[in-house]
Amino acid sequence: MTTRSISNDEFEARIAEVMRWAVNGPVFILDQQGEPTHVLLDFGEYKRLVDGDQRTGVGESS
Repeated sequence: MTTRSISNDEFEARIAEVMRWAVNGPVFILDQQGEPTHVLLDFGEYKRLVDGDQRTGVGESS
């Protein structure tokens, strides 16, 4: 699995390319200070995480 990082401005300019990156691993979207603010995941990976949450109770909303 490859993990990549990209600035918010670059993400907005290259969204189609960045979406392809997410197939190979998560892409961290960084703010102007270089801190991660969002993570882009392939839907299959997201689904795997959500299905795992149902077993562990992680991420449940009140």
